[in-house]
Amino acid sequence: VAVAALAGRALAGAAPAGPGPAGPGPAGPEPAGPGLAGPGLAGGTPAGPGLAGRALAARPAVPALAAAALVLAPLALPAGGWTAPSGPPLSVRLVQGNVAQDMKFVPERTVAAMADYATRFEAGAAQLTVLPETAWTLPWDRTPEEIARRVLAHAARGHAIAIGMPLWTDAVPASGAGAATAPGAGEAEPRIANSVLMITPALAAGTGAGPVPRYDKRHLVPFGEFVPWGFGWFVDMMRIPLGDFARGADGQPPFEVGGQRIAFNVCYEDLFGEELIGSLHGERGATVLANVSNIAWFGRSHALPQHLAIARMRSLETGRPMLRATNTGTTAAIDGDGRVLAALAPHEAGSLDVVVQGTTGLTPYARLGNGPALGAALALLAAAAVAARRGGAGRTR
Repeated sequence: VAVAALAGRALAGAAPAGPGPAGPGPAGPEPAGPGLAGPGLAGGTPAGPGLAGRALAARPAVPALAAAALVLAPLALPAGGWTAPSGPPLSVRLVQGNVAQDMKFVPERTVAAMADYATRFEAGAAQLTVLPETAWTLPWDRTPEEIARRVLAHAARGHAIAIGMPLWTDAVPASGAGAATAPGAGEAEPRIANSVLMITPALAAGTGAGPVPRYDKRHLVPFGEFVPWGFGWFVDMMRIPLGDFARGADGQPPFEVGGQRIAFNVCYEDLFGEELIGSLHGERGATVLANVSNIAWFGRSHALPQHLAIARMRSLETGRPMLRATNTGTTAAIDGDGRVLAALAPHEAGSLDVVVQGTTGLTPYARLGNGPALGAALALLAAAAVAARRGGAGRTR
């Protein structure tokens, strides 16, 4: 309401009549002296009101109308809301590994973490289990045989698993489904993508057809995930593991599990709402969003609750529930209204079992993206410029 009132005043080209904030001048009070705003703009003169007073007298209702429009706008919402439940509820297990960042790429700790994730997967009965970003620090084809056998056996019993891991890709096809194993001899130089691989029951049992479901991160972090031109020396000096990923393609399809369609994003990709909404469109648009993250880099800072707040905002904007599986926190399930349904304590290993209800339908943000907000910001700037120009014109008279 305050913003609307400010915009209204800007459009009216005025501030309230009367002395400015500075009050009387240093020489003592003057019966009709100007305030800080200058003569003719706010203070008035013995001859009559200044420019501001005349503008408000001509258009006194502009601020009130702008404020009222903002207050009454929610009444235009559809009676049933913009979205509606879709498909059967989906049981999900979200796993938080709590693997220290300085130990994450130590070979012995890597294998121990994979074994622990496999144990937590086997202990659950959810239709889908989600592991954090780089839960596997090696591509799937380099998984120790015993761990791979355990994962595939439990998946074949009807339990899909989505694993954050680096995956080989020499080129990412438009469908987003590339090879899950290393390219063979004679192929293009292999690249690694920061990916999510889903092992479905059919795939685990050897009865699945078609490409392996995978998502490759698109919005890469400079220096951490890709090397800007001319800065290879920096990544080499910092010894950043997996510091130069291949970029994922646009339009990667959601994963289909238990009658729901799940669109994944990795780490801080959920900061960019306009990049998530494309997955919601069309007959096969996503009914659930899911984020896998590893922000152990930030330790016990405010980054963890901040990232949870970001995810809640994306749920509000899109009307979709958001699942979060993180390494150190905050692992949580969020409904389509941005409410946290359940969460694990940060910096503790654990598993969170939840049931999520997918939704369909498009909110105004899902349809229009950042356009209206950017347009409103530009309109405010234009209104402020007009007001300033009128004020300058009044001071020259």
